[in-house]
Amino acid sequence: MGSEQTGDAEVFIGQCCIPSRTDTADLLCGLSRLPTGLHADINRYQRLEDRLARLTARLLLRKILQRLDFIRESTLEGWCRSPEGRPFFQESRVDFSISHTSPWVVSAVALNCRIGIDVELYRSLDINSFAPYLTGAELKRVREARYPDREVLHCWSMREAILKADGRGLLIRDDSIRNICSVKTPAGRPWQVEQLDFTEGSLYLASDCRHPHLHREQWNFEELLPA
Repeated sequence: MGSEQTGDAEVFIGQCCIPSRTDTADLLCGLSRLPTGLHADINRYQRLEDRLARLTARLLLRKILQRLDFIRESTLEGWCRSPEGRPFFQESRVDFSISHTSPWVVSAVALNCRIGIDVELYRSLDINSFAPYLTGAELKRVREARYPDREVLHCWSMREAILKADGRGLLIRDDSIRNICSVKTPAGRPWQVEQLDFTEGSLYLASDCRHPHLHREQWNFEELLPA
């Protein structure tokens, strides 16, 4: 999906908190709702937690597309990946991005714009491991923050959203990740980044247009399973 789109840009964000009681039976039930071609990418992870997160991201995507009446895309049969690994639908004006941090999963669908989304849960972090990817001003702000772990997480999550929208991810050089504002959209403009409300951590949306119309909805895991 290119960045030169016509019409108003809209982004639909769905989120789900996977309940701790979710088990292998739920995984198998969810997989039965997806094309078999997507099963291997989910089942290659050993931990049930990881498989459920990836399953839920795809079920959320399916639910949003059904809500928007993109029936062909909602089958997920057209799910492909670019050579760099960015997912997309063939021959569609729909763009999408997914993210998860246990137990939260977020999927976003965009019309008439290109997006990347990232969600992170507040947790203890090795701040020094992020130092090569942050500017001097950001490092100073992190070290002076009341909660340095949270501050560095916001700095990183903002970058993740842009890297997902760009599509190259960590294939971009470290200095470009550090100076993330130098990474431009396919049309050569700066990425627009918005921090969204998420009390348990950080949630960032990057897009190639200003102020897309945002819609957010939360579903229970059980609501994602019916056909």
